[in-house]
Amino acid sequence: MYVTTHRFHTDVRDTLAEIYGPNRQPLWPALVHAATGRPTPDADSLAETLNTLARDLDVHLTARASHVGSRVRPPVWRASLWQAPGSRRFTDAEWTFTARRIVAAAGIDDPARGPGCPWIAVRDRATERLHLIAPAARRDGSKPDLLGSDRRVVDEAASIRREVEAQNDLPRLEAPADFTYDPERTVFLRSHAPGVVTAEGGDMHARTTLVGAGFGHEFSGDERWMRTPYGMGDPALGECAATVGRELMRRSYRVELDERLFHAVYPVRGLERRHAVSARVRAAALVNRDPAEAPDPRPTHVVTRAATTRTGPTTTSVASAPPPPAGPQPRHTR
Repeated sequence: MYVTTHRFHTDVRDTLAEIYGPNRQPLWPALVHAATGRPTPDADSLAETLNTLARDLDVHLTARASHVGSRVRPPVWRASLWQAPGSRRFTDAEWTFTARRIVAAAGIDDPARGPGCPWIAVRDRATERLHLIAPAARRDGSKPDLLGSDRRVVDEAASIRREVEAQNDLPRLEAPADFTYDPERTVFLRSHAPGVVTAEGGDMHARTTLVGAGFGHEFSGDERWMRTPYGMGDPALGECAATVGRELMRRSYRVELDERLFHAVYPVRGLERRHAVSARVRAAALVNRDPAEAPDPRPTHVVTRAATTRTGPTTTSVASAPPPPAGPQPRHTR
């Protein structure tokens, strides 16, 4: 993942026209995300789309100019993202997750710093680049702190690049030699430290189910190796694995989960876990106990507390005497 912050532009409409370009209707850039607080434009013509986006982004610059008396100089912030040659192409959801991290690092829209600036993410399908555009005015009319934003953006892009490279070097499944399974009817779901769930095995119908649950192909030539998109957290990974596991089992597939996913799909509450552990400990102690160390029987003459009620006093009762031993009783003579 690489990033370039462009020089500040003076007009939103001109910036959008430069990105979209003329006479490229079959490869029009796609609007991936629009954090403008307004409905996404759905216009048939390019001019209407650009005018709508420019109006939605300019409204905060105009509001600041009416309060302060002058427009922000320079008014438009822009950055471009692209991947290394030969990398897996990101989906729109992955680009959106990446764009959120970049604008937060730049100070454009960081929830920790208060109201952010409106921004849009446009994906150029011809060059596979993502363009981020934002006016340098927050929703409350203040100006964002962009001092040092270039260095923060470059560092965040390098962090994203390292995460993606770590996810691309995931090991394939190595099943033991004595484990027999039908590769067409068995799907292995495994979790990985970088935040990825991989699915291996299955036929065409299983892969269709995996695609519907959010999985995608790592490479176009490897159809039996699928993975979740970049940017999913641990709760989302567990929910994704649970959903696809139920769907596959409903279709009579065998699903194998690793230990981490098993606990995520079938969580045990803390109280139940403690009871289960204590029961296993007691059972193990009973099995491994020395037969010579039999526990002493409880005496029958111990004084115990009787049951109490809310109104009745606490009483003390003595247990009844033990029954007489079986067998013939001796006869008493005078």
